[in-house]
Amino acid sequence: FIVILADKSQLTSEAQGEVPSQTQLNKLTAVHPGVGPDATAAAAYINNNDNVYIVEDMKGRYRVVGSDKWETKSTVAQDNGQGSTGTTSTTISVEATDEVPAPFYEGDIVTEEGVISAAGEVEGD
Repeated sequence: FIVILADKSQLTSEAQGEVPSQTQLNKLTAVHPGVGPDATAAAAYINNNDNVYIVEDMKGRYRVVGSDKWETKSTVAQDNGQGSTGTTSTTISVEATDEVPAPFYEGDIVTEEGVISAAGEVEGD
């Protein structure tokens, strides 16, 4: 998983296409507070693969951005900061078509730190 800044990140959904075959375009902007080796390696992977993302919403529920039916478009930008007070960041921008607005994820999420349950609690280490 990657840590993102909730204050600078956003998940939106809008209808696309024409009736009766409209779909949803889910858009994710995820801002990570760094540009180190791990963020840079993640950027290279994200830019060159079809990815599915699981993100936590404002209510602590998990949403899915990406689908097995359509390819997900992901781009990554890094800001190395400027001057002594500049901030660094890695911004992941995602556009993913789906049948519904960012569906809810209700299973367990296995990470290196442990298992995150659908309720948002980390079990394990």
